[in-house]
Amino acid sequence: MGPARGFLLVTPADIRRLHADDFEFLWRTLLRQEHGVSYRHVDAHGIDCLTDNRAYQVYHHQSAAWAVVQGKFRDDVQAAQDARTKGRFKFDEWVFITTFPFKDPSQRAWLDEQIAKALPLRVHTWGDEDLCNQLARYPHIARQFGLGPGQRNVTAGIMAQGGAGGGHGINIEGGLHIVGATATAPASVPPFLAEPPETIEQQAARLHREQEEENEKVALLATKGAELAAKEALALFDAMAKLVTNIGGGRVERDDQRYQACFHACGFTVGAQWHPSTYINTVWDGTLGVTLWGGEYLLRPAVFLHEPSRLRTTAYTFDVTPKTHEPVWKPKGEHSRPLSTSALAEREIRQLLDHIEKVRRER
Repeated sequence: MGPARGFLLVTPADIRRLHADDFEFLWRTLLRQEHGVSYRHVDAHGIDCLTDNRAYQVYHHQSAAWAVVQGKFRDDVQAAQDARTKGRFKFDEWVFITTFPFKDPSQRAWLDEQIAKALPLRVHTWGDEDLCNQLARYPHIARQFGLGPGQRNVTAGIMAQGGAGGGHGINIEGGLHIVGATATAPASVPPFLAEPPETIEQQAARLHREQEEENEKVALLATKGAELAAKEALALFDAMAKLVTNIGGGRVERDDQRYQACFHACGFTVGAQWHPSTYINTVWDGTLGVTLWGGEYLLRPAVFLHEPSRLRTTAYTFDVTPKTHEPVWKPKGEHSRPLSTSALAEREIRQLLDHIEKVRRER
């Protein structure tokens, strides 16, 4: 553990005001500061980053229901165990870093049961208080994120890549930018945030390695892409079904032969369908469509008096990550990073629950 640099009081309430992207980036920043060269950001399913013999998954639950948190935890533990068993990454401990408190006795009992089931993989959870303790040790990082007394919480999205449209985020050359804030002198950036420049040899080797990984990915998608996408579409339906059946009265309609499903709860529906490519093996023009309906949309209605309104439709393309070939879904027309199957399931069922809650509040 590194030395404390002064003292800065940060409370859990400060942490809870952070945007989800800020929360994740803040933890990665702290882990990088703490572990130096042993830190690796891998962004794999169930594993966000690695240090020495420990893997971490960072999750801001954003007021998600308990059933959603349960599904996220189970899926991420399983993914981490699979990655460890298959030798993709080497670690003996897995840490689930989250804003969810697990304070209810029944929730704590469930968590303890899951931790016991995961052995020999040692599983731990870290929460708001752990983050506050770490920030007290590194007050310069807290200030970079606008945390602490007299500081302004940065909730508009501090992004490692500079934020949407380049209007906000951590800019390695220009310091910290806050949307809506008066322009000031650039904040000083801790040296650990700035990577040392690559040598020509290092850059050439990296580019060669990245090109080889890209070629392998393209070859895989060209030969087995259709098979992988169809399999993952059904896995997505499984994950969404697991989440929606935990909702009171939630139910599922599926037609796996046509790769379509409807997930119903409280009079509303999320419908999903995978439209395979017109080519046999590839996924180049395949599309996953997901629609939130403003009523109950039946997969096979006996009588359809009127079709409910479409509240939101999102299209996704199937892809795999370089090197590890983890399946992911890329939102079309959005500058969002690809989502794992479990993350996509959570995103879509969350939209359904948020709409149900909004309608109830407006009554």
